[in-house]
Amino acid sequence: MRARRGGYAIEFALTLPLWFAVVVAAIEYGWWLRHQSAVDLAATEGCRVGVLLDPGESGQYEAALKARVDTTSREALSRVLGGTACEAGGCKTVQRFSGTAPQRMLTCEVDLRVDPLLGVVMAPAWISAERIGRLEWQRTGGAER
Repeated sequence: MRARRGGYAIEFALTLPLWFAVVVAAIEYGWWLRHQSAVDLAATEGCRVGVLLDPGESGQYEAALKARVDTTSREALSRVLGGTACEAGGCKTVQRFSGTAPQRMLTCEVDLRVDPLLGVVMAPAWISAERIGRLEWQRTGGAER
């Protein structure tokens, strides 16, 4: 058996950049998935709170309901990602009502701007999630359903 005299060092030098790129890409992709999961959770929690509240007859409480959904979504993002997730325009929430009783629906959208951790992997600048829920309180002509 011949002595390898530096063969291992050359193999290491050739494979290290590839190994390093794979590890960095995995970390970056995990960073992006963490943010996507947080946005999904925020949209889900916001819509869950919204469908349980009563919008009132002819929608007189819709503005208050939308504000509550917005607050819940932002709190969920802050809880998962830390308190700075929505600062300086970093996130947007949109709530829309559609349909008529007994099929009124609430659509909740959450968008989050994501800054890359290392900038190695191409990822979108904004991550979005949308949830649609049927309102639990359905009023038709003053009667609850």
